[in-house]
Amino acid sequence: MIEISPLPELPVLEEHWRHLAEKSPHSFFLSWTWISTWLHCIPSSITPQLLTVSADGGLIAAGIIVKRTIWRHNLIPVKTWVLNATGDRRFDSICTEHNGLLASAQHARDAWEEVLDYLATREKNWDEFQLDGVPPWLADAWAKRGMALRQTRLDVGRLVDLERVRTTASSSCVGILAPRVRTRVRHTLAAAERRLGPVIVAEPASLQEARSFFGELKELHIRRWRNRTHGDAFDTPFFERFHQELIARSFPEGCVQLVRVSAGPKTLGLLYNFVYQGRVSFYQSGINYAAAERGDSLGLLVHALVIDHNARRGQAVYDMLAGDAQYKRALAGITTPLWWGELQAKRRKLRAEGLITSGLQTLRTAVRQLLG
Repeated sequence: MIEISPLPELPVLEEHWRHLAEKSPHSFFLSWTWISTWLHCIPSSITPQLLTVSADGGLIAAGIIVKRTIWRHNLIPVKTWVLNATGDRRFDSICTEHNGLLASAQHARDAWEEVLDYLATREKNWDEFQLDGVPPWLADAWAKRGMALRQTRLDVGRLVDLERVRTTASSSCVGILAPRVRTRVRHTLAAAERRLGPVIVAEPASLQEARSFFGELKELHIRRWRNRTHGDAFDTPFFERFHQELIARSFPEGCVQLVRVSAGPKTLGLLYNFVYQGRVSFYQSGINYAAAERGDSLGLLVHALVIDHNARRGQAVYDMLAGDAQYKRALAGITTPLWWGELQAKRRKLRAEGLITSGLQTLRTAVRQLLG
């Protein structure tokens, strides 16, 4: 049975969410820590609702739904439901990944099929269901019904098996890297120690120090990305407000990891990770490229040292999250696919919107050819 209802009081929602989470494999992005921080930080003008799936009188899956109307091309109103996000870039800049329904292991696919059946045959007041960073099989299940999809991104996350790191002869990830990458990491380490002093990997000892690490990461990150095409992660105020709150809530329980790598008195870089159920998820970085010399690969070195740091701490996986950048390919060989897009109802306006988009793409291509 599907039910969409107003959110209960947070203590009630927390009890249900945590109880379901105990028997549901899920990422940090579906943990109560992340979800409750998100609900606390989004503006009151947004009204999330609770989607639940029940069977045999018990709760088997849940998600948070935000309903909004999006105007495509400033012309077509699209009634959009968004799963565990808002559909507004200002507030979705926190980039949820490994998303989906929070569902018990034995019911995950059945619960999703129940939701799809509800959307396809019983619910009429929607046009699109937006999914961000979900396993592709969620979208495939909709396509198998002969329904339309609007894919906006298909990407991979890259993982490092930390048990494999621990069992190398050197107990270091350099032992599993390609020879060329291994040489670059070792060269950068030796050069930094020669110029600046011993390289140290450190975590903050207090919440106050964690905030200081985050502030330093922000400064380095902005220095690198602010004037580039896609801007920096901090260009929306909500991003920092959310993460300041998340750090305050999560640092004491060990779910947030801020790591500084320094050589002598100089910071080489900082990483901001989430640690949850043996999985370390790399979320954001600030690399001090001003400390590098020709031939150095500071980003590779910082990640390699933090991977080793977490392997020594007994963690299971180092997840570099979505984005198939070269440095991720160099460090992590295991991939997991992720999908972004919308499930679409059968609506004439959506077919019209598809034709408009296709026409605009054709026009852009023709103009580029003429001007090229």
